[in-house]
Amino acid sequence: MQVPQLVKGIESRLSITPIRTTDWELTLAGNFTYIDNRVEEIAEGLDELSLATYGGTTGSYAVKGEKFPVIKGIGYLRDPEGRIIVDRITGYPKNTEGLINLGAAMPTHTMGLNLTLSYKDLTFYTSAEYRTGNYIFNNGAGSFDFSGSGINTVAYNRERFVIPNSSYWDEATQSYIANTNITTYDGGSDYWTMGPGRGDVDQTYITSAAFWKLREMSLSYNLPKSLLASQRVIKNARISAQGRNLFLWTPSTNVYTDPEYSDGNGSSNGNAVGLTGLGQTPPSRYLGFSVMLTF
Repeated sequence: MQVPQLVKGIESRLSITPIRTTDWELTLAGNFTYIDNRVEEIAEGLDELSLATYGGTTGSYAVKGEKFPVIKGIGYLRDPEGRIIVDRITGYPKNTEGLINLGAAMPTHTMGLNLTLSYKDLTFYTSAEYRTGNYIFNNGAGSFDFSGSGINTVAYNRERFVIPNSSYWDEATQSYIANTNITTYDGGSDYWTMGPGRGDVDQTYITSAAFWKLREMSLSYNLPKSLLASQRVIKNARISAQGRNLFLWTPSTNVYTDPEYSDGNGSSNGNAVGLTGLGQTPPSRYLGFSVMLTF
């Protein structure tokens, strides 16, 4: 099904060569893209369409009037000030009864940077990219927490703690009070592995999908013509070493994986971005060497 979208944005590119001599040449290039795409219409009587989901609920959706696509799932119940509402007795968080919008899955801002530096027959090239404005749902993260291997499970040394930015309902004042002293009933396995209240709250595993990535780096050398003069078969020869997906920087909240690592809930749905799982090969760093000959 085609989902009509309203797309607004800009695309720009700039390339300059500040150095160009007989032996040296330096070229710097950059591009910037801003995209705000929203769903205008899906079908008569249909305001949302699931693109790919886990268990038929949490997943990637096209929602009329929202950005395309968005991640929907169970969230934390919050008070009017945006604080997580906790149970006054157990200190455990309360959850929404249905799915809520947990964030856009496609980046709104993308920036790329390229550098090419040549000295005679030797050329160095590198490219980097920055993306932001989107979120990712880490479906496999619950398995890490359940087994106790997730880094989150040691955030408070597995002791009882006050859930940050939380509140509780106070009958005496008939209002929500900032929680400063009601700790979780348990800070160990009971809290970190429990389903209702944490593990089943999809918002627990929503993180920013922003990143800086060093996409590619290469060093190549064109063999001088003088080395090929003794034969007539090879006209040009180049040897090079390259690496791809070399380094990645993400916000501290993303302790899971490369945000470009798209699971699509295993359905291979190209529109179902913003989802990751444990059912496919993790992102890899590639290193290579090549020889190019022209006859």
